[in-house]
Amino acid sequence: MIRIDKNIFTLMQYSRLIILAGDDFRALGLIVRAWILGETHWLKHKCIPLEYWPAELDLIIEAGFAHRDENGSVYLLGAEDEFKWLTQRSN
Repeated sequence: MIRIDKNIFTLMQYSRLIILAGDDFRALGLIVRAWILGETHWLKHKCIPLEYWPAELDLIIEAGFAHRDENGSVYLLGAEDEFKWLTQRSN
């Protein structure tokens, strides 16, 4: 379940992503795709392994919505709070 809070539209990172992506529809699509990947890999990895992160989503990192760890895996900012329900449901 991907939930996009309407407050995302007021974040500086979102404004930056719109500029990087070229328009707000593409920016929102990139965010949704990144969060789907995050949800898919959360229980096993707590991040998105490098091999599953498509280069097209690097704009998410450039905008400040995510960062790479020392192994190149991608951590989405706020993922721990957003995916608590996955951890609780799996127990």
